[in-house]
Amino acid sequence: MAQTIKKRVDVVTPYMKSINNIENDVSFADILNLLNGKKYTNQTGKQYEFHLQHTDKPNCLVGIIITTQDKDLAPKKNKITDVISPIELNPEIEGLAYANVFLYDGNLNVLLYEVNRNGCFLNNIIEIYNNETIDEEDKYSLEFLAVVRKAEYERFLNMYYIKEFELDIAEPRAVLREIQDTEDGIGAALKKHLEAGIKANTDKVTLHYTAAGKKTNPQGLKRTRIKRMIDATRQILQTPQRGNVEELRVKGYVEDVENIKALQPINLIADTFRTLYINLPTAIIHINLQIDDRKVEIERAYEKIKPELQRIFE
Repeated sequence: MAQTIKKRVDVVTPYMKSINNIENDVSFADILNLLNGKKYTNQTGKQYEFHLQHTDKPNCLVGIIITTQDKDLAPKKNKITDVISPIELNPEIEGLAYANVFLYDGNLNVLLYEVNRNGCFLNNIIEIYNNETIDEEDKYSLEFLAVVRKAEYERFLNMYYIKEFELDIAEPRAVLREIQDTEDGIGAALKKHLEAGIKANTDKVTLHYTAAGKKTNPQGLKRTRIKRMIDATRQILQTPQRGNVEELRVKGYVEDVENIKALQPINLIADTFRTLYINLPTAIIHINLQIDDRKVEIERAYEKIKPELQRIFE
């Protein structure tokens, strides 16, 4: 059996808003059809090509984004002589090629997108779209928001005693800039912690609250405060800074149907489909972009989570 490599898949919701407050009649499917068959070269020399593929999945678009890099290429090394030399490639007409596969469900407005560090990132799609829409009157801002599951959050809401809370946020300056303009009171406490961390010149803000136990602390951690912190963090998970939320865990007691009062840990980061993967065959040197394999795998991943997506959005 051929060896395979796991490639992570992001599950996001494309969010579009008219820059001129015109009623939104443009969908993300319209953007994909606009970009289909086109090439775009950014300032770093990477070229992106969009190609929609045939799919039997109802109300879905499946496609491949091909990234070609012809600058800043790494050299090759002879493992016997240790000689370093350039790869044999004519950058005027050739480049190294990478691929990202995606599937977009127009009914649910959900995008499954393969993460490839050498390929096209979601923020590159925003850049490409902005380059294609010249007319300011027809321009929309485009963002990709994390799809958040419900089950773990509902388990937290059912806790009658909260014993422990832990939150780790990297890059506090970038996160604070993202939520600085939010006016609701939900994020106020979190902003204060981020600001304190920035003043201390930290690269990561960690919050860890613990109740000693029911005998010493019969009420446990204050539910309203912990809920506000969790809700504020869930708002960050709906922004481009979601990757900087490294830990969001709660531990407490939930009474189940059999009246068993067990201490249970809840991982609220798992609510963002971070463990969805596709599997692709490995090779010493690839001879193609495995487009058929990628298409089959992204459709398989979609079918795997489709029932849960329907429960969230329908």
